[in-house]
Amino acid sequence: HLDAPAHFLADGRTVEQLPLEALVGPARVAEWSAPPPEVRPGERWLLRSGWSARWGQPDYFEAFPGLTEEWVRRLAAAPAALLGLETPSLHPDHETDARYHRILLE
Repeated sequence: HLDAPAHFLADGRTVEQLPLEALVGPARVAEWSAPPPEVRPGERWLLRSGWSARWGQPDYFEAFPGLTEEWVRRLAAAPAALLGLETPSLHPDHETDARYHRILLE
């Protein structure tokens, strides 16, 4: 699943307009619960929460852990090229999730 900027931003790029090099290549892996380390511009990040072990559970899509605002701000400030998660989205609260998406995709 890939959220293109157009998914949340009226003038955002669509999937076919995204540079392939942002989506393919080495990535840093970190624990979701750890404080975010320094994020360098253009890095790809994969955050591990352990939530994938709950795949198929009734609450998988609703009770997942939310990304912290500290992580969102750090990734957006660099900006990171890619963020990969093993949860259904950034945050289970829909308003927070939409706000985080806009911060990251802008």
